[in-house]
Amino acid sequence: MMRYIIYFIAVSYAFNGLFMLIEPRLWYDTIPGVPMLGPYNTHFVRDIGILYLVTAGGFVWGLRPAQNSVLLFACVWPALHAIYHFNMWIGRGFAIDDVAAVNAIAIQAPAWLALYAAWRLGKAR
Repeated sequence: MMRYIIYFIAVSYAFNGLFMLIEPRLWYDTIPGVPMLGPYNTHFVRDIGILYLVTAGGFVWGLRPAQNSVLLFACVWPALHAIYHFNMWIGRGFAIDDVAAVNAIAIQAPAWLALYAAWRLGKAR
């Protein structure tokens, strides 16, 4: 089950990363809360898209035998990203809106589920 969780998150990260690389302006305009973070910047959106793709690759690579350290390392950026966005949510006064929903579903849940799954897989190896 933990491997499926990692695969699902890897695929979702890969799709998001490709979306950011191929249609950065559409990504910026579509995701709730992104425009409130600052003006559109193609370079920045594509850089983060690359980071999503590299993280997805780390998740998949980390599922190979004896690669749990790679899997755990792949969890670092999502966890730090989640902490940063949690802090932003606190700064917004714990608002319950579309931005909070995107934070919970697309940032918090995958980050902490991936870390939990990687930890469980490491214990099983």
